[in-house]
Amino acid sequence: MKSWLLIGGLLFSICFFAQDDYELEQLTVSDYGKSFGYGIGNVFNLATDGEAYRTQVYFDYSLKKDSGLFYRIAVSSSYNSSTLGNIKEHEFIPFVFTFGFEKHFYKNKVFLVLGADGFYSSSLRYSRLSRFTTDEMGVGVSGLIGGGFLLRQDIAIFCQYEIGVGMFRRFANVGYVTAQTLAVQAPFIRNLSIGMRHFF
Repeated sequence: MKSWLLIGGLLFSICFFAQDDYELEQLTVSDYGKSFGYGIGNVFNLATDGEAYRTQVYFDYSLKKDSGLFYRIAVSSSYNSSTLGNIKEHEFIPFVFTFGFEKHFYKNKVFLVLGADGFYSSSLRYSRLSRFTTDEMGVGVSGLIGGGFLLRQDIAIFCQYEIGVGMFRRFANVGYVTAQTLAVQAPFIRNLSIGMRHFF
């Protein structure tokens, strides 16, 4: 239910910010040097996870440099909570931080984004007893492709797909002992994101 409310809110934002077609024909964002984005980061999972689906929310920021590249940082996570007795645990799984660069290509009200990131991913948990704990940590690199469509002079709807490859820490039971192992994995950083970008 919460997932559909977020998607409904996003669609409302698109309608609210939209300008008419004549105004849009005159727009471009190529002169802006910064952007801030937010939205839902795993839309494809709606079809595959069913009732187990958990909404991933993301926020990102980019800054244009003299070379024309944008340096970018982003954070994303899915939230869940559970209660055992009178202890409530909060989960941010996965919690992903990325940093890298992207290149923009413009055609009037449409723009294409290509880029690459380094990423850090973990399972982050918090409760009154254990405070913050992390496990299943991983680091790696990822590639991204995205595209945007201007709704106003400085606001666009934006979609992005990003997948990475990296080394992840895992725990395996060996007899009566739990041992740490390293495994290569290819996680989805954004399994199709849909959101908004504000340029300034």
